[in-house]
Amino acid sequence: MTIFKDRLATIYLSLYALLALGWAVTGAGFPFGAGDGHNATHLLRAADPRIAAPIFAVALLGVAVTAFALDAQPVVRLTGVARTAVLAGGWTAVAGLIVVMTDARLLMVAGYAPILIIGTPFGVWSKFDPSDVFNWALLNEVLCVVAGLLLARTLLRWQRLTRNACVECGGAGSFTSRATATRWGRWVVYVAAATPMVYALFRFAWIFNVGLGGVHSSDIPELKSNGAYWVGLGLGAAATIGAILTVGLIRPWGERFPRWMIGLAGKRVPIKLATIPAAAVGIMAFVATPGVFVFQGADAVREVSPVLFWPPWGVALVLAAVGYHLRRRGQCPTCARD
Repeated sequence: MTIFKDRLATIYLSLYALLALGWAVTGAGFPFGAGDGHNATHLLRAADPRIAAPIFAVALLGVAVTAFALDAQPVVRLTGVARTAVLAGGWTAVAGLIVVMTDARLLMVAGYAPILIIGTPFGVWSKFDPSDVFNWALLNEVLCVVAGLLLARTLLRWQRLTRNACVECGGAGSFTSRATATRWGRWVVYVAAATPMVYALFRFAWIFNVGLGGVHSSDIPELKSNGAYWVGLGLGAAATIGAILTVGLIRPWGERFPRWMIGLAGKRVPIKLATIPAAAVGIMAFVATPGVFVFQGADAVREVSPVLFWPPWGVALVLAAVGYHLRRRGQCPTCARD
């Protein structure tokens, strides 16, 4: 089991690379580029699958081989320029998988899912076709993010090992100490909680017939007639709930379940129960940004669109999750550092 865990990145990347190789050989199945009908904000929306598929397959194979080498035992200990080159190439691959191969759909699905679940039994979304959202391209965006995170874990472990630091916690460091993380973690939580409230304000303004962020007051009657009005209010409510939950990362009820939660009252909140959702939403918010800015940048700035707040929200939310983890983690099982 330990061997499988240590080689997880290599196994996953190898299997995904073989799948991509199949796209390149058969000329079918490549989920990105011109073959994707819902790619308005994807950075590769104009890519020709006949060219992009082989490049993607070769790149993935290269990343898989690199992950295998970094996971090797004994550890390959490079220094100087060679080590810097490996890390630079590896982190560039991580950015490519997580940022370039994804778009705003991940965040949109996360935001719309609760509304769809609640509204579907009542026939609110009778005209909604799930295949328009939950399709092969979206699944591959998720696969790319997972691949990027697994590669990032492998790179981080190798980076620590090659500088003789603890592979689990990274060793001593003022920024990652519990006391310091408590201080800076509080401020990033404030940013991460305040930002979605700006989005909620944009949507709740519709109640008062006020249009903001590219929506004009004259558009609101049409939004009511096609159901978008209620979707917007639902997303505003979801943003508000998310902001409240974010505050929990620095509040006592974010560490122990409150008294009104029957069966859980007083029990410790599992660290991953808080950090995984926060980090996931933060990543989705950040990766939604590049494509939107490339293709809608001028309009977004002119209309003061809510998308302008996605980058700081994403970064702050990921940092808030990291700060919460650093503050609550126990003694490192490897080096016994608190």
